[in-house]
Amino acid sequence: MKPTLTHGIVLLASISIGLSGCAAGGTGALFGPSAKPSGTPSAALDAAPATLTFTTVGASSAQTFAATESAYTGTITETDTCSGLATVAATGGTSGASVTFGVTPSAVGTCTVTVHDSYGQKAAVSISITTSGLVVQ
Repeated sequence: MKPTLTHGIVLLASISIGLSGCAAGGTGALFGPSAKPSGTPSAALDAAPATLTFTTVGASSAQTFAATESAYTGTITETDTCSGLATVAATGGTSGASVTFGVTPSAVGTCTVTVHDSYGQKAAVSISITTSGLVVQ
């Protein structure tokens, strides 16, 4: 930067903007929905029922569970270990005090769905998928 002389005073100007966490697809703590709300949640995050049991696979066997948090207005999201066993998706919106998730079983096994709020609270639902194993000859 080249200094400018104005009436015997040298002026140097420099602007530096830091965006930590924004490189490589990250999100900064001051931007977007990744920022956690301040304070504490007014209620615990709950998921019910806590266990879903399936004895057949396919869309006709789909079941739902509800993630609830009294007076909550933020987003409730889910992560799961159900890859290859079941699909999990919100059946309506993902914001508010109650969000419904649908689970469609596709293969035998067990997995867990964990719901999360923006405060960092979590609640889990255990998924068990079996079939009768009956062989007709």
